[in-house]
Amino acid sequence: MNVKKNILYASAFCIALSSCGIYKKYERPQMPTEGLYRTEAPQDTSSIASWKWEDLFTDAHLRGG
Repeated sequence: MNVKKNILYASAFCIALSSCGIYKKYERPQMPTEGLYRTEAPQDTSSIASWKWEDLFTDAHLRGG
């Protein structure tokens, strides 16, 4: 009798869960995507990597003096 009762409860739970509509289909929100990425190369190509380290660090202790 106990097994029948558990099966009845489990089936009633599954039917109630599938029919109550607690979930809905996911819809992607509309988001403007224009202008998020650069489409052309930047005009200034200089960077810190092209500098000498002596120009960047002016401490006399680093220069060995």
